[in-house]
Amino acid sequence: MILKSLLYLRILISSITIDSRSTISYIRKTLSELDDYMVSIDCNTTTINGFVQLQKEKMIYYNEGKEIDEDVSMSWAENK
Repeated sequence: MILKSLLYLRILISSITIDSRSTISYIRKTLSELDDYMVSIDCNTTTINGFVQLQKEKMIYYNEGKEIDEDVSMSWAENK
């Protein structure tokens, strides 16, 4: 019974790690498509700033609370 519980815990942790990584990849993708998003919202800077801030907060959350360097996040937006 203990072995099954440990195995289940290991599978659960692996699943959470994979989910976090895929979420971070998705956020990076949205930042890399920022110029397309800007056009779709008619270059509304308030909306853009809110969107970028939300993505940054998500990155911090899924990066186990570690801050994301602003230069790094800007490089994600620039690299397509």
